[in-house]
Amino acid sequence: MTTLIATEAQRHQLEQAQRVLAMARLGQLPTPTQARQTLAAITAQQQVMRQRGDSALDLEPARVAASLLVLGHRVHAAMGIDAVRALGRCLAQMADECEEDRT
Repeated sequence: MTTLIATEAQRHQLEQAQRVLAMARLGQLPTPTQARQTLAAITAQQQVMRQRGDSALDLEPARVAASLLVLGHRVHAAMGIDAVRALGRCLAQMADECEEDRT
């Protein structure tokens, strides 16, 4: 049960990060706090993936884009698309894993 709660919290943070990156791709820069939270959520998920023995490279486009936002830079449209897709794949994988755990 604790794992499921942690997973729900992680999923929520990654969904927020995905929204921030999607809005940045459209030209709306996040606040510095939002940018830092986005980077922290992505970095935390990469750490979880590494601890499980999985590759965290799939989230690298999102981490790079979030790093640019923390520095106050705009994200190139193609980079933003890659970042949002990377988080989408990660969220879909998390949903699949939760479904497997419930069955």
